Amino acid sequence: MNGIADLRGKSPFEKAEIILKNCVHQKYHEYLTNYLKSSKPAHSRHNIEKCFELHTNLLKTGAMLQLDKYLLELAHRYVIFSKITLPEPLIFC
Repeated sequence: MNGIADLRGKSPFEKAEIILKNCVHQKYHEYLTNYLKSSKPAHSRHNIEKCFELHTNLLKTGAMLQLDKYLLELAHRYVIFSKITLPEPLIFC
């Protein structure tokens, strides 16, 4: 999905759509598409309730997305059962 986006002459919303289509990693594509849809129409679309959600999740859990949280839990279970110690927090990129 990583690629080139020609943003010349586009509105901020059009730029966001093109970046989503051409450049966003698959892992974040669904989340960012939903964010864009949930934002209110304006010159620059924002959803103040959700705009820092990924960073807040990262600070709280060590993972940005819900799927990452699931994988994080699995990794910690594996670590507990295998008696391997990993540094906290465990972060998947």
